[in-house]
Amino acid sequence: MPAYNRSLIDKYAQHLYVRAAWIVFVHTVVGLLIGVAGWLAISTYYYQIGSAFHGSLGYQWVPYAQWTCVGIFVLLGYITGQGKAYWLRLQAQMALCQVQIEHNTRQTWASLATVQGLFVEYLRSIHHMNIKLYDHGPEVLPANVAVVDRGWTCECGQFNEQALPNCGKCGRAFDVSK
Repeated sequence: MPAYNRSLIDKYAQHLYVRAAWIVFVHTVVGLLIGVAGWLAISTYYYQIGSAFHGSLGYQWVPYAQWTCVGIFVLLGYITGQGKAYWLRLQAQMALCQVQIEHNTRQTWASLATVQGLFVEYLRSIHHMNIKLYDHGPEVLPANVAVVDRGWTCECGQFNEQALPNCGKCGRAFDVSK
């Protein structure tokens, strides 16, 4: 299984942001091109067909209609691009958020392990309790199990981690009277 690589997720998020910017740019340019096509359509319609129907306004409204057409399509392209780019930015933020959660969790677990170790050593030294460390936390053994006060080592050198009455190596009884 590959190892965790934060820089890979950071690069992926940066790629999503760049892609989102390009989507906005491309949609705006497409809107501009459609607006220019509308400009040409208005010009063609008015100057070839509509000149007979110009009425009292004359030709003065044509440039305003052309610029309005271009502006509307550029704005629509920009808004459409922003809508599509939003989802890419959201994916990038979710990836960065997961990286930050992993970072914070790793720091928390490291500090908890330090505190747990200090707490267990305190209990062992002050209360002479038989405590075993597990991944999920310290476990205090029941009272009916013999508690060995710093005499957890047999004369043969075997460590009595499980608070057994007799040494598993040589069979001698541990001194629990201390």
